[in-house]
Amino acid sequence: MWLAATGLQGCGIVGKGRVEAPLCAGVAAGAMRGRGIGELAASYRATSAWAAATAGPSLHVRVAPRVALTLGAELLVMLTRVRFEVAQRGEVCCSAPVGATATAGVEVRLP
Repeated sequence: MWLAATGLQGCGIVGKGRVEAPLCAGVAAGAMRGRGIGELAASYRATSAWAAATAGPSLHVRVAPRVALTLGAELLVMLTRVRFEVAQRGEVCCSAPVGATATAGVEVRLP
């Protein structure tokens, strides 16, 4: 299986200066593609679309005038869920109704 995703997000920033705490909300959408393996009479590829509403805080610590280290967390509430079935065995994979992500990175601000 593989997953592709994209999203759109808006943030309000608490604090200005060296340390900032953005509070963000948005939407994310994508597709998961899978192929049956194992003891199956036939193996097929299938794609299942998904979408989620997202919200969460992050922390940005500026280490140079245009560079910051970032940590973040987001709650995802699924609007549509991934689902895969195998004939005569039923559902074999699906997404949970709620999920979470965590991120760490380097932010570079352009003029």
